[in-house]
Amino acid sequence: MGIEFLSRGGKKCFFIDMDSNANRVIKQNLEKTKLKEQAEVYKTDVIKAIKKLGSRQLKFDFVFMDPPYGKLFVVSSLEQLIEDNIIKTGCIVIVEHSSDEKLPSSINKLHVLDCRKYGNTFVTFYEMKEENNDCSISR
Repeated sequence: MGIEFLSRGGKKCFFIDMDSNANRVIKQNLEKTKLKEQAEVYKTDVIKAIKKLGSRQLKFDFVFMDPPYGKLFVVSSLEQLIEDNIIKTGCIVIVEHSSDEKLPSSINKLHVLDCRKYGNTFVTFYEMKEENNDCSISR
């Protein structure tokens, strides 16, 4: 998915996977497509990677997540994206997950835009909204 994003004009893509074989294939495909300079590949868990990217003060417009099914990584990963402040207002977060994993309609400033079912797979789209700045005066 990331290579497709880059091939269609994306400026930079960060690939995160714990599996050595997956990382090797990603790197090989980046070489073959001549997109290596536009990518960074991390062999680590997603929480550590988000923290590292946050320490670099990076801000993302799009995030695509496809965590292993049944591990319940989605909500903690979404919370970490917010905690480390790496997603911009208006950012779209696309999460592929099992139909068995029910996701909340909102997490802090992330709100579901759409959810689509493909067999036993769901794809849920979140959008990062601005905080509500309304003032109310109690009398």
